Amino acid sequence: MVDYRGINHLALVTGDMTATIRFWRDLLGMRLVAGLGRAGYRQYFFEISPQTLLLFFEWPDAQPMVEKDHGVPVKGPAAFDHVAVAVASDEDLWALKDRLEAAGVWVSELVDHGFIHSIYSFDPNNIPIEFSAPVAGVDLGRNPRMKDKNPLPAAIEGPDPRVGHWPEPCRPTPMSERILYEGEGTVLTRDEPAPESQWAEVKSSGIEIETMDVVLKPIGHLQTDTPEDAIPRHWSISDVEGTLVMLPRYRQGLADIHAGQQIVVLFHFNRSPAFTDDLLTQMPSHRRKPKGVFSICSPRRPNPIGLSILEVVAVEDRKIRVRGVDMYNGTPILDIKPHVLDPEC
Repeated sequence: MVDYRGINHLALVTGDMTATIRFWRDLLGMRLVAGLGRAGYRQYFFEISPQTLLLFFEWPDAQPMVEKDHGVPVKGPAAFDHVAVAVASDEDLWALKDRLEAAGVWVSELVDHGFIHSIYSFDPNNIPIEFSAPVAGVDLGRNPRMKDKNPLPAAIEGPDPRVGHWPEPCRPTPMSERILYEGEGTVLTRDEPAPESQWAEVKSSGIEIETMDVVLKPIGHLQTDTPEDAIPRHWSISDVEGTLVMLPRYRQGLADIHAGQQIVVLFHFNRSPAFTDDLLTQMPSHRRKPKGVFSICSPRRPNPIGLSILEVVAVEDRKIRVRGVDMYNGTPILDIKPHVLDPEC
Protein backbone atom coordinates (compact mmCIF):
# COMPACT_ATOMS: atom_id res chain seq x y z
CA MET A 1 0.00 0.00 0.00
CA VAL A 2 0.99 3.64 -0.44
CA ASP A 3 2.78 5.14 2.58
CA TYR A 4 0.62 8.20 3.29
CA ARG A 5 2.10 10.89 5.55
CA GLY A 6 -0.80 13.30 5.98
CA ILE A 7 -1.93 16.28 3.93
CA ASN A 8 1.01 18.12 2.37
CA HIS A 9 -1.04 21.22 1.61
CA LEU A 10 -4.62 22.36 1.29
CA ALA A 11 -5.20 24.83 -1.56
CA LEU A 12 -7.70 27.65 -1.00
CA VAL A 13 -8.54 30.88 -2.84
CA THR A 14 -8.52 34.55 -1.91
CA GLY A 15 -9.05 37.83 -3.71
CA ASP A 16 -7.12 39.73 -1.01
CA MET A 17 -3.75 38.22 -0.14
CA THR A 18 -2.82 41.08 2.18
CA ALA A 19 -5.83 40.44 4.43
CA THR A 20 -5.10 36.73 4.23
CA ILE A 21 -1.48 37.25 5.35
CA ARG A 22 -2.60 39.50 8.18
CA PHE A 23 -5.02 36.83 9.45
CA TRP A 24 -3.12 33.56 8.98
CA ARG A 25 0.42 34.81 9.68
CA ASP A 26 0.02 37.82 11.96
CA LEU A 27 -3.09 36.82 13.94
CA LEU A 28 -2.90 33.02 13.97
CA GLY A 29 0.91 32.84 13.89
CA MET A 30 1.43 30.57 10.88
CA ARG A 31 4.71 31.39 9.13
CA LEU A 32 4.60 32.50 5.49
CA VAL A 33 7.24 30.10 4.16
CA ALA A 34 6.99 30.48 0.37
CA GLY A 35 5.51 32.70 -2.29
CA LEU A 36 5.14 32.53 -6.06
CA GLY A 37 3.54 35.07 -8.33
CA ARG A 38 3.29 36.99 -11.56
CA ALA A 39 0.84 39.47 -13.07
CA GLY A 40 -2.71 38.54 -12.05
CA TYR A 41 -1.73 35.62 -9.84
CA ARG A 42 -0.09 34.74 -6.53
CA GLN A 43 0.46 31.49 -4.66
CA TYR A 44 1.52 31.72 -0.99
CA PHE A 45 2.20 28.92 1.51
CA PHE A 46 1.60 29.15 5.28
CA GLU A 47 3.16 26.59 7.60
CA ILE A 48 0.71 24.73 9.86
CA SER A 49 3.37 22.25 11.01
CA PRO A 50 6.46 20.62 9.47
CA GLN A 51 5.44 19.16 6.07
CA THR A 52 1.87 20.47 6.40
CA LEU A 53 1.05 23.71 4.59
CA LEU A 54 -1.93 25.88 3.82
CA LEU A 55 -1.81 27.32 0.30
CA PHE A 56 -3.72 30.35 -0.94
CA PHE A 57 -4.13 31.32 -4.59
CA GLU A 58 -4.83 35.02 -5.07
CA TRP A 59 -7.04 35.60 -8.11
CA PRO A 60 -7.98 39.28 -8.66
CA ASP A 61 -11.65 38.61 -9.44
CA ALA A 62 -12.20 36.11 -6.61
CA GLN A 63 -14.82 37.11 -4.03
CA PRO A 64 -15.20 35.89 -0.44
CA MET A 65 -17.32 32.79 -0.01
CA VAL A 66 -20.96 33.17 0.94
CA GLU A 67 -20.83 32.69 4.69
CA LYS A 68 -22.03 29.22 5.69
CA ASP A 69 -21.80 27.70 9.13
CA HIS A 70 -19.62 24.66 9.60
CA GLY A 71 -21.35 21.37 8.78
CA VAL A 72 -24.65 22.88 7.65
CA PRO A 73 -26.03 20.95 4.64
CA VAL A 74 -26.30 22.68 1.27
CA LYS A 75 -28.04 21.90 -2.01
CA GLY A 76 -26.49 21.92 -5.46
CA PRO A 77 -22.80 21.62 -6.42
CA ALA A 78 -20.62 21.32 -3.33
CA ALA A 79 -17.30 19.73 -2.37
CA PHE A 80 -15.88 21.78 0.50
CA ASP A 81 -17.20 22.51 3.98
CA HIS A 82 -14.45 23.71 6.35
CA VAL A 83 -10.77 23.53 7.27
CA ALA A 84 -9.89 21.83 10.56
CA VAL A 85 -6.44 22.64 11.96
CA ALA A 86 -5.01 20.40 14.70
CA VAL A 87 -3.44 21.95 17.79
CA ALA A 88 -1.64 20.25 20.67
CA SER A 89 -4.01 20.84 23.58
CA ASP A 90 -6.98 22.72 25.00
CA GLU A 91 -4.56 25.42 26.16
CA ASP A 92 -3.90 26.23 22.50
CA LEU A 93 -7.65 26.46 21.87
CA TRP A 94 -8.07 28.97 24.69
CA ALA A 95 -5.07 30.97 23.46
CA LEU A 96 -6.54 31.10 19.93
CA LYS A 97 -9.95 32.06 21.26
CA ASP A 98 -8.41 34.93 23.22
CA ARG A 99 -6.45 36.20 20.19
CA LEU A 100 -9.44 36.05 17.84
CA GLU A 101 -11.74 37.81 20.28
CA ALA A 102 -9.12 40.50 20.94
CA ALA A 103 -8.97 41.12 17.17
CA GLY A 104 -12.76 41.43 16.92
CA VAL A 105 -13.09 38.15 15.00
CA TRP A 106 -16.05 35.93 15.86
CA VAL A 107 -15.11 32.64 17.50
CA SER A 108 -17.29 29.95 19.04
CA GLU A 109 -17.20 28.51 22.52
CA LEU A 110 -15.23 25.28 23.05
CA VAL A 111 -17.17 22.23 21.87
CA ASP A 112 -16.59 18.67 23.12
CA HIS A 113 -16.91 16.18 20.24
CA GLY A 114 -15.80 13.21 22.32
CA PHE A 115 -12.64 12.48 20.37
CA ILE A 116 -11.61 16.16 19.91
CA HIS A 117 -12.34 19.54 21.46
CA SER A 118 -12.94 22.35 18.97
CA ILE A 119 -13.54 26.02 18.40
CA TYR A 120 -14.90 27.52 15.17
CA SER A 121 -14.34 30.79 13.30
CA PHE A 122 -14.03 32.32 9.81
CA ASP A 123 -11.09 33.88 7.97
CA PRO A 124 -11.34 37.13 5.90
CA ASN A 125 -12.43 35.07 2.86
CA ASN A 126 -15.37 33.59 4.85
CA ILE A 127 -13.61 30.22 4.83
CA PRO A 128 -15.00 28.25 7.78
CA ILE A 129 -12.20 27.23 10.16
CA GLU A 130 -12.10 24.71 12.99
CA PHE A 131 -9.26 24.32 15.48
CA SER A 132 -9.19 20.93 17.19
CA ALA A 133 -7.29 19.49 20.15
CA PRO A 134 -7.05 15.75 20.88
CA VAL A 135 -8.81 14.09 23.81
CA ALA A 136 -6.52 12.00 25.99
CA GLY A 137 -7.12 8.26 25.67
CA VAL A 138 -9.18 8.51 22.46
CA ASP A 139 -7.46 7.38 19.24
CA LEU A 140 -9.77 6.57 16.32
CA GLY A 141 -6.84 5.34 14.26
CA ARG A 142 -6.05 2.62 16.78
CA ASN A 143 -9.67 1.97 17.71
CA PRO A 144 -11.97 2.76 14.75
CA ARG A 145 -15.65 3.19 15.54
CA MET A 146 -18.69 3.18 13.24
CA LYS A 147 -21.68 4.83 14.93
CA ASP A 148 -23.80 5.50 11.83
CA LYS A 149 -27.34 4.30 12.65
CA ASN A 150 -27.81 3.24 9.04
CA PRO A 151 -24.32 2.46 7.71
CA LEU A 152 -23.70 1.83 4.03
CA PRO A 153 -22.84 -1.75 3.00
CA ALA A 154 -19.39 -0.58 1.91
CA ALA A 155 -18.81 0.95 5.35
CA ILE A 156 -19.85 -2.24 7.16
CA GLU A 157 -16.91 -4.00 5.43
CA GLY A 158 -14.61 -2.33 7.95
CA PRO A 159 -11.91 0.35 8.14
CA ASP A 160 -9.21 -1.32 6.08
CA PRO A 161 -8.99 -1.19 2.25
CA ARG A 162 -10.77 -3.98 0.39
CA VAL A 163 -9.36 -5.48 -2.79
CA GLY A 164 -11.36 -6.32 -5.90
CA HIS A 165 -13.20 -3.05 -6.37
CA TRP A 166 -10.55 -1.54 -8.67
CA PRO A 167 -8.26 -3.09 -11.29
CA GLU A 168 -4.66 -3.62 -10.25
CA PRO A 169 -1.89 -2.05 -12.38
CA CYS A 170 -0.92 -4.44 -15.14
CA ARG A 171 2.23 -2.56 -16.14
CA PRO A 172 4.21 -0.71 -13.48
CA THR A 173 5.93 2.34 -15.02
CA PRO A 174 9.52 1.26 -15.85
CA MET A 175 12.41 3.37 -14.59
CA SER A 176 13.18 4.55 -18.13
CA GLU A 177 9.73 6.20 -18.35
CA ARG A 178 9.66 7.80 -14.89
CA ILE A 179 10.03 11.40 -15.99
CA LEU A 180 10.00 14.21 -13.43
CA TYR A 181 8.75 17.38 -15.09
CA GLU A 182 9.77 20.78 -13.77
CA GLY A 183 7.00 22.72 -12.07
CA GLU A 184 6.63 26.36 -11.12
CA GLY A 185 7.83 25.83 -7.56
CA THR A 186 11.37 24.86 -8.60
CA VAL A 187 12.17 28.58 -8.58
CA LEU A 188 12.04 28.36 -4.78
CA THR A 189 15.07 26.06 -4.69
CA ARG A 190 17.38 27.84 -7.13
CA ASP A 191 18.92 30.42 -4.80
CA GLU A 192 20.30 30.45 -1.27
CA PRO A 193 17.88 31.99 1.24
CA ALA A 194 18.26 35.77 1.37
CA PRO A 195 18.29 37.81 4.60
CA GLU A 196 14.89 38.00 6.26
CA SER A 197 14.43 41.64 5.27
CA GLN A 198 14.87 40.72 1.61
CA TRP A 199 13.66 37.12 1.46
CA ALA A 200 10.76 37.71 -0.90
CA GLU A 201 12.65 40.19 -3.12
CA VAL A 202 9.42 42.15 -3.46
CA LYS A 203 9.54 45.29 -5.59
CA SER A 204 6.83 47.92 -5.71
CA SER A 205 7.68 49.25 -9.15
CA GLY A 206 5.62 46.67 -11.03
CA ILE A 207 6.81 43.99 -13.44
CA GLU A 208 10.45 44.18 -14.45
CA ILE A 209 11.98 42.03 -17.15
CA GLU A 210 14.97 41.09 -15.00
CA THR A 211 12.77 39.69 -12.23
CA MET A 212 9.91 38.29 -14.31
CA ASP A 213 9.33 34.53 -14.12
CA VAL A 214 8.14 32.77 -17.29
CA VAL A 215 6.72 29.33 -16.54
CA LEU A 216 6.74 26.60 -19.21
CA LYS A 217 5.21 23.18 -18.63
CA PRO A 218 6.13 20.11 -20.69
CA ILE A 219 3.61 18.71 -23.14
CA GLY A 220 5.37 15.34 -23.30
CA HIS A 221 8.78 13.70 -23.44
CA LEU A 222 11.12 11.92 -25.82
CA GLN A 223 11.65 8.16 -25.77
CA THR A 224 14.64 6.59 -27.51
CA ASP A 225 16.60 3.37 -27.04
CA THR A 226 19.80 4.91 -28.42
CA PRO A 227 22.56 5.12 -25.78
CA GLU A 228 23.43 8.63 -24.70
CA ASP A 229 26.99 8.38 -26.00
CA ALA A 230 25.58 7.64 -29.47
CA ILE A 231 23.28 10.68 -29.65
CA PRO A 232 24.66 13.21 -32.21
CA ARG A 233 25.36 16.76 -31.07
CA HIS A 234 22.91 18.28 -33.60
CA TRP A 235 19.77 17.21 -35.44
CA SER A 236 21.27 18.13 -38.84
CA ILE A 237 23.75 15.24 -38.61
CA SER A 238 21.47 12.72 -36.91
CA ASP A 239 19.67 9.64 -38.22
CA VAL A 240 18.64 8.52 -34.73
CA GLU A 241 14.96 7.68 -34.30
CA GLY A 242 12.80 8.23 -31.25
CA THR A 243 9.23 8.83 -30.15
CA LEU A 244 7.62 12.01 -28.88
CA VAL A 245 5.12 10.84 -26.27
CA MET A 246 2.54 13.53 -25.57
CA LEU A 247 0.54 13.91 -22.38
CA PRO A 248 -3.01 12.54 -22.87
CA ARG A 249 -4.62 16.00 -22.70
CA TYR A 250 -2.71 17.07 -25.85
CA ARG A 251 -3.68 14.06 -28.01
CA GLN A 252 -6.03 16.06 -30.25
CA GLY A 253 -3.29 18.63 -30.86
CA LEU A 254 -1.49 16.07 -33.06
CA ALA A 255 -4.26 16.19 -35.67
CA ASP A 256 -2.91 16.86 -39.20
CA ILE A 257 0.70 15.95 -38.38
CA HIS A 258 1.65 13.23 -40.89
CA ALA A 259 4.53 11.01 -41.95
CA GLY A 260 7.13 12.73 -44.13
CA GLN A 261 6.51 16.13 -42.59
CA GLN A 262 9.20 18.13 -40.83
CA ILE A 263 8.39 19.56 -37.41
CA VAL A 264 10.16 22.00 -35.13
CA VAL A 265 10.51 20.58 -31.61
CA LEU A 266 11.30 22.84 -28.68
CA PHE A 267 12.62 21.00 -25.64
CA HIS A 268 14.16 21.53 -22.22
CA PHE A 269 17.84 20.79 -21.58
CA ASN A 270 16.80 19.26 -18.26
CA ARG A 271 20.29 17.97 -17.47
CA SER A 272 22.07 21.23 -18.20
CA PRO A 273 23.91 22.72 -15.20
CA ALA A 274 22.89 26.09 -13.85
CA PHE A 275 24.00 28.95 -16.10
CA THR A 276 26.62 31.41 -14.84
CA ASP A 277 28.03 34.53 -16.46
CA ASP A 278 31.32 32.83 -17.26
CA LEU A 279 29.35 30.75 -19.81
CA LEU A 280 28.39 33.79 -21.90
CA THR A 281 31.26 32.73 -24.17
CA GLN A 282 32.03 29.04 -24.68
CA MET A 283 34.42 26.89 -26.69
CA PRO A 284 32.40 24.33 -28.68
CA SER A 285 34.24 21.07 -29.27
CA HIS A 286 34.00 21.50 -33.05
CA ARG A 287 35.17 25.15 -33.06
CA ARG A 288 38.60 26.76 -32.95
CA LYS A 289 37.78 29.82 -30.86
CA PRO A 290 35.24 30.82 -28.19
CA LYS A 291 31.81 31.87 -29.36
CA GLY A 292 29.00 33.83 -27.74
CA VAL A 293 26.35 31.59 -26.22
CA PHE A 294 23.63 33.01 -28.49
CA SER A 295 25.60 32.08 -31.61
CA ILE A 296 26.00 28.38 -30.71
CA CYS A 297 23.74 25.46 -29.83
CA SER A 298 25.24 24.70 -26.42
CA PRO A 299 22.82 23.28 -23.82
CA ARG A 300 24.42 25.55 -21.22
CA ARG A 301 22.24 28.61 -21.75
CA PRO A 302 20.47 31.31 -19.68
CA ASN A 303 17.23 29.52 -20.51
CA PRO A 304 18.00 25.85 -21.25
CA ILE A 305 15.74 25.52 -24.30
CA GLY A 306 16.71 23.48 -27.35
CA LEU A 307 15.33 23.37 -30.88
CA SER A 308 15.42 20.48 -33.35
CA ILE A 309 13.93 20.05 -36.82
CA LEU A 310 12.83 16.43 -37.05
CA GLU A 311 11.28 14.25 -39.75
CA VAL A 312 7.99 12.58 -38.87
CA VAL A 313 8.14 8.83 -39.49
CA ALA A 314 4.71 7.89 -38.15
CA VAL A 315 1.91 9.19 -35.94
CA GLU A 316 -0.14 6.89 -33.71
CA ASP A 317 -2.54 8.04 -31.01
CA ARG A 318 -0.48 10.47 -28.88
CA LYS A 319 2.91 9.36 -30.16
CA ILE A 320 5.01 10.79 -32.99
CA ARG A 321 7.82 8.62 -34.33
CA VAL A 322 10.61 10.96 -35.51
CA ARG A 323 14.06 10.83 -37.14
CA GLY A 324 16.95 13.23 -36.53
CA VAL A 325 16.93 13.01 -32.74
CA ASP A 326 19.66 14.87 -30.84
CA MET A 327 18.03 14.59 -27.39
CA TYR A 328 18.50 12.14 -24.55
CA ASN A 329 15.82 9.68 -23.50
CA GLY A 330 13.36 11.40 -21.17
CA THR A 331 13.92 14.93 -22.46
CA PRO A 332 10.85 17.11 -21.69
CA ILE A 333 9.12 18.49 -24.81
CA LEU A 334 7.87 22.09 -24.59
CA ASP A 335 6.23 22.67 -27.97
CA ILE A 336 5.87 21.35 -31.51
CA LYS A 337 5.40 23.48 -34.62
CA PRO A 338 5.32 22.74 -38.35
CA HIS A 339 8.54 23.55 -40.23
CA VAL A 340 7.30 25.80 -43.03
CA LEU A 341 8.89 28.44 -45.25
CA ASP A 342 5.69 30.43 -45.67
CA PRO A 343 3.29 31.85 -43.04
CA GLU A 344 0.36 29.53 -43.76
CA CYS A 345 0.41 27.95 -40.29
